[in-house]
Amino acid sequence: MEVVFMQECARNEVENFVHNAMERAYGCKAYPLPECVITGRVAGKLVGTVALSHPIDGTLPIETMYAVDHRSFPGGARPGPFDIIQIGRWVGTKPHVAKILMSEAARYSMVRGYRWALSEIKPQVARRFRRWGFSPIILTGILRREKVPSAILPYYNPPPPLLALASLDDLYAILKK
Repeated sequence: MEVVFMQECARNEVENFVHNAMERAYGCKAYPLPECVITGRVAGKLVGTVALSHPIDGTLPIETMYAVDHRSFPGGARPGPFDIIQIGRWVGTKPHVAKILMSEAARYSMVRGYRWALSEIKPQVARRFRRWGFSPIILTGILRREKVPSAILPYYNPPPPLLALASLDDLYAILKK
């Protein structure tokens, strides 16, 4: 599998791929893609994605949608504003694609100085992480439904996603096994 950063000329293809996956799995649209998207291709065919959102003015997009209890972070306080990256739009259509892309996202983030990753994950994704030997830290937060576009609200239907925090060092070490 070839792992590459999304080229701007492929944005429509990648957006359609992610939207179709969200429609099939959750009956909703996907949030717009950030600038940084890692894609996986086999014989030129798109088979997976993972997107990375950098903090803007020290805040991640996900933090504008949730009232996060910062006491639920390790040490009882949120890490520095530029220590956390947001990972999302994680889609894989072939065996092992999701694991390879998440590993690459962790490596890319660590090289840029991030120590933590914050994500929304559905319970079935949390189970997949546990099968790989990794247990993310589940944070306490309340979704601000008014901040969520109506086309995306079905994603938050039961079972709701969890706010998950991962040490990038730990995540990368487990995924590289």
